[in-house]
Amino acid sequence: MVTKRIVAAWAVAAALTSSAIDAQMRADWALLGSTPTLTPALAPCGPARAAYGHAWETILAAAALERDAAKRSLRTLEDSLSAVAEARAADVELRWILAAVTGARAEVEGGRDQVEAAQAAHARAKEVLAIDPAHAGAKHLIGRLHLEVLRMSRIKRFLATKVLGGGELAGATWEEARALLEAGVVGDPCSPDRHYHLARLYSETGDAELARERLRAVLRMAPLSARDSVVVMRAAELMNALGDGSQ
Repeated sequence: MVTKRIVAAWAVAAALTSSAIDAQMRADWALLGSTPTLTPALAPCGPARAAYGHAWETILAAAALERDAAKRSLRTLEDSLSAVAEARAADVELRWILAAVTGARAEVEGGRDQVEAAQAAHARAKEVLAIDPAHAGAKHLIGRLHLEVLRMSRIKRFLATKVLGGGELAGATWEEARALLEAGVVGDPCSPDRHYHLARLYSETGDAELARERLRAVLRMAPLSARDSVVVMRAAELMNALGDGSQ
């Protein structure tokens, strides 16, 4: 089973040389050549220091919390970032992390709160793209939101997009979701989360081999956070469900 090989896969990933990783990234980008929106620099994956690092750590750590605790943590972070963002309208990174934390909250909310969070995350991601049209993170987030709508039953979709005020998401399509998620992977090929969600879309739309390619990319990565660990386990489960493609 794939899950029994995860630890070994992580060890191999940690031992890979820069040239080997560069080669794999080139292969990944070639696979996603239909989305030539970004040309990221070749570099090995690993821990990176970023602006608002503490905020990112809070988002990533929320994956290990119980649902109500995750809601509280993400709401507190969102409120504090919103207050700062009012005075820093041109700070793209701040606007992006605010969109990301709202999107993360949408994952753990329910009912009307979930729809409102998704709507707010969508609006904030759009604000990021208005400043930086090539922002891969914002594209990935919008693609994720589109997918959640597309996965709903007709009744739930009607309630979410018409009754509860999530009308901005009513026009979601599989084609646009795919293009957005592919752009997200090309923009950040070191994110297991982005590979995994693209793999899920491929699987759901009948592209099993493309799904396996993305899942293999996830299983080559050593998790750097609680969220990464959850993603790797989900990727292993999906890979097992899809099989190795030999039949």
